[in-house]
Amino acid sequence: MEILGIVWRLKAVTVRDVHDELLKTQSIAETAVRSQVEYMVEKGFLKVVDERRPQKFAATLTKDQVSEAFVAVARRLLGDSMDGFLVRLLKQRKLPSESDVRKTKALLDELE
Repeated sequence: MEILGIVWRLKAVTVRDVHDELLKTQSIAETAVRSQVEYMVEKGFLKVVDERRPQKFAATLTKDQVSEAFVAVARRLLGDSMDGFLVRLLKQRKLPSESDVRKTKALLDELE
């Protein structure tokens, strides 16, 4: 998922771009990144957008689509226990931005 986050942020990326970004937080071989990118293409999470060398890749899914999929999985796994999960999720965020707080409050108001 970290690779997908990098691709969303940078739009069209090479394996080297992804590798350089990952090196900022961890030690990882470029060959491992290449393998993960190829796997993500094979599974349909990424697509090749430029065949010239070095190839460029882009996401096939938006953040909203991935979020919806996570919510669907959480509902199937947790059923009626979603409320506790949501509370823990909100508490884990270190310092939510003012924008996040406003959006969350607006959503909660909408649900009432």
